[in-house]
This record gives sequence, structure tokens and C-alpha cells, in this order.
Amino acid sequence: MSGRCIGAGGGLLSTASFQCALIAMLSAAMPCGGQAQNASGVDVQLRIQETRQHYDVAGEDIEQLLGQLRVPGREAGDGPHANGLTTTELHMTSDNAHRVGECRLQRVVLDMGITITTPRWADGKPIPEALAVGWRGIRRLIEAHEESHRQNALDAAEWLQEQLRSLGGWQSCSDMSVKMSRLFSAAQVRRGLKDSLLDQRAAARSALVKPRKVKRFQRQRPDWMQ
Repeated sequence: MSGRCIGAGGGLLSTASFQCALIAMLSAAMPCGGQAQNASGVDVQLRIQETRQHYDVAGEDIEQLLGQLRVPGREAGDGPHANGLTTTELHMTSDNAHRVGECRLQRVVLDMGITITTPRWADGKPIPEALAVGWRGIRRLIEAHEESHRQNALDAAEWLQEQLRSLGGWQSCSDMSVKMSRLFSAAQVRRGLKDSLLDQRAAARSALVKPRKVKRFQRQRPDWMQ
């Protein structure tokens, strides 16, 4: 069994919506207490492969730099994902024991691939003195945001690993398959909702610090002073 989870996230959710959706999904996915007590531990391995890649930026001033802070293929309307991107792929394979009408989960391997894309200053182009401090701050903010997406993916995979360990008892093969599928889906929803909240907070902070343009009018004397 395998699946793919993209770190770009979906729509923005309120904290209350996040909690309700997460509780509902996890309640449906988690095995009941009796089954967990009778289950023997399952060997669940989590293997992580990470790739970090970059796109080049440069500029003479802050406006030129901001105009280049765009992951190739992304649009400005993509919000935080226009500047950096974290994608993941999660695959699950299992080995089962069989007897008449029943199966027992023996071993599961979770393979997670994480790819993080962030900007870097183009080689061979010196950083203007006026941008040195600003560029370092921008880069740190983008890298910290993508690191949070990475951690969300790892947390979801580790949660799935822990839940699968309780499915080692004998049960009907169809029931076991359904439980594994639900847990796998719950892990992806868990990660997706946390990513959505992360992006929502980032968008809110961006809106607060976004400079406002103030329209200035040329001072004119009243008609009676002409």
C-alpha cells in the first residue's frame, strides 16, 4: 500500500475546524482498546530520504530581489509556497501472516521522501551591501517555514508508525486492510491540516508587516488665496 502527500497544503482552516476534523479522523482510524491489548507488536520501520535543492536569486535592490523570490513553476498567488516549497512522498509496504480466513500484520516499511526547495544567492554575483542584512533575514524566514513543513511530515509519519504497531493481532484480512488504509489516510490528513494552519499563520504575519502605500497629494492653496 502506498500513497503520496504533497506539502503544499490546501485551503485555510480555523483552529476550531482543524481540531474537529482531526478528532473525527483520528477517532475513526485508531484501533479500539481491546484489540490493542490482544495485539502483538508489529515491526514498523520508518526510512527517511531527504533532498534539498535551491533556486538562484540576485538583485541590486530589495524590489529586484523580491521579484525573483519565486520557486520555479510557482505563481505569486501561491502565498508562502511562491518563495519555498516542501513536498513529501510516503509509501507503505507490509508483510502478513495468513491462516484460514484471517491475517496478522508482521512487518511494515514506511518510506518517506522529503524534498525542500529554498532560494540561494546566485554564484558569481556579489551581494550588495544594502541587501546583505535583509537577504540573510529573508533566507532564514523561508528556511524556517519549510523546516516546519518538514517537521509536520515527520510527525505524521512517526504517528502512523506508532499506530501500526498495535495492529499485530489475528483478524480478518479485509478488516486489517481497512484499518491500515484509514490510518494511512489519517496520517496524511493530520499533516495536511497542520500545514494549512502553518500557512495560515504565515499569511497573517505577512499581511501585518506588508507595507502600505500612502497616496500623497500636492499641497494646494484654497481658491480664495489664488
